Amino acid sequence: MEKTISPYYETRGVRLDVYIKDSNKVFDIELQNSTDSSLGLRTRYYQSMLDTDNLLKGQHCTELPDSYIVFICKNDPFEKELPVYTFQTRCIEDNNLTLKDNAIKKIFNAKAYNKEKDIAIKSFLQYINNNKPVDDFTRRLDSFIHKIKQEKSLDIQPCKAFVQT
Repeated sequence: MEKTISPYYETRGVRLDVYIKDSNKVFDIELQNSTDSSLGLRTRYYQSMLDTDNLLKGQHCTELPDSYIVFICKNDPFEKELPVYTFQTRCIEDNNLTLKDNAIKKIFNAKAYNKEKDIAIKSFLQYINNNKPVDDFTRRLDSFIHKIKQEKSLDIQPCKAFVQT
């Protein structure tokens, strides 16, 4: 579930909350409990760590997978009351022109769950906000989280619990 990326001894590494990778996409998912004024810089740094981790010496940059940095925030980091903020690299002079760097940053605001139109996302954000399951997925998620917490108290590694589930 967690992944640590430490490219060099002298440089600062990062511990990602949830790291998911398939053949052409990589995801970093972070749960943010408090407001962080450096959220933009953190997404930039995490993005660079994903790229460093996914491009080996001799590979061409076209081999980089699409990457998604996802922050799930309990509070609205931008105070615009949007349930989802999606960021991509765009040209300032022509907002319709994207850089096509295949890097997407999504920041979810659990406080604005009632404004989300997608029912599944709305239910998930509502669960994050209220800590109460509202549908089958959030009930399963809640059960899984309780199981991990119980196993952690028994000093069992959560990754092993995840594999066994």
